[in-house]
Parts: sequence; structure tokens; C-alpha cells
Amino acid sequence: MTVETLHSDFSNLRAEFADLRDQVSHSMSQFENYADRQADAAASREAMLAYKDHLKFSEGAWKRIDKIELRLAESQSGRSNSE
Repeated sequence: MTVETLHSDFSNLRAEFADLRDQVSHSMSQFENYADRQADAAASREAMLAYKDHLKFSEGAWKRIDKIELRLAESQSGRSNSE
């Protein structure tokens, strides 16, 4: 082996290593993007479930408010009828 051959082999190995490093970096970036999307999806799902729970609570609260208002109206109409 000559010095030129060793130098050429070393240059080729450096180029392969740089290419491999770029591929690994790209793969890590893709994985991080995937992980971020999964975290966003999980956060979105949690937000959706929390909103759904809030809607159920709101519907129940409005039904209770409607019943209270109905009872108040009935009691007031009973008072006005008896007066």
C-alpha cells in the first residue's frame, strides 16, 4: 500500500463517516418530529377529553339551573295566585 492509497482510503472513510453522521442526524430529527407529533396528539386528545367533560358538566349545570328557575317560577306563580 502506498501513502496515496492510504490517504485515498482515509478520505473515503471520512466521507462515509460524514454521510453516516448526516443520516443519523436526519433519523434523530425525524424521530424528534414524530415524538413531538405524538406529544401534540396526546395533548390534543387530553384537551378534547377535558372539553368533553366540561360540556357534560355544563349541560348538567344548565339542566339544574333550568330546574331551579322552573321551581322559582312555579313558587312565584303560586304566591301570586294565593295573594
